[in-house]
Amino acid sequence: LFGFSKGSIPKMMVIITFCMYATSYGLGYGSLSLTIVAEIFTGPFRSKGLALCGVLSRVCGFLVTIGYITLVETLEIGGVYLILTFISLGGYAFCYMRIPELQGKTIGHRAEEESQKTS
Repeated sequence: LFGFSKGSIPKMMVIITFCMYATSYGLGYGSLSLTIVAEIFTGPFRSKGLALCGVLSRVCGFLVTIGYITLVETLEIGGVYLILTFISLGGYAFCYMRIPELQGKTIGHRAEEESQKTS
C-alpha cells in the first residue's frame, strides 16, 4: 500500500491520518446531513427529523463497521473503497443538485422563489 510493506506502516502515522480523516469529515460533509435536515423540517418536526437523522447515521455507521471486514475479504480493499467512492460521489451529486447554497443561492433567495410559486 503506497510503497509500504504489510506491517511496516508506523503506528503514529496511522493515528495521525485517522485523526486528520475524522477532523476533515467533521468540518466538511460530515455535518451536512444535520444541516440539510434542519433546513427541510420546520417547527415541531425539526427535532424529530434531527433525531431520526442521528439514529439513521448511527445505524448506517454500525452496518458499515460490521460489513467492512466481510467486504474486504470478498472484494479486496480496492473493491471496498471503489464502492465507498461511488457512494460518496452520489452523496456529493445529491448535495450539489438539491442544496441551494451550493448553487450560489441564499436561503432568503430560495424563500422568495418559494413564496412566488405559492402566490
